[in-house]
Amino acid sequence: MSWECYELKYKAKSAVHIGYGSQLGIVSRTRYYIPGKTMWGAVTAVLSRRIMESYDAEIYGKMGEFVKHHLIFSYFYPVKGADVLYPNYTEEGFGFGSKGEWDFVMNKEEFEKEFVTSYVSTALDKTSFF
Repeated sequence: MSWECYELKYKAKSAVHIGYGSQLGIVSRTRYYIPGKTMWGAVTAVLSRRIMESYDAEIYGKMGEFVKHHLIFSYFYPVKGADVLYPNYTEEGFGFGSKGEWDFVMNKEEFEKEFVTSYVSTALDKTSFF
């Protein structure tokens, strides 16, 4: 059985938050990448909706099985220029991307400053949560 590898690049149209672990008070932690399983779900949903004329839950299941048996997704990482910013551990510490054996494209602080933001909101009317 042979296979082909394709490189996919997506540009986010809005902020992406994929949480993990437990909340820390009011803080929801976020991953620094998109898991392959998340992309599997997105591809399954898009393909299912394209072939449906009206909603049919059975099609989602069948398409999910098709995608599961024919496609494999790795993690999706941010890209800066030509550099894929995957986590990189060396004797020098932790960073993102690699310019060489010991050199990172970005350290953790630079990565978080550019790609990770936060916002705080509060309900104006406590009965409506808005």
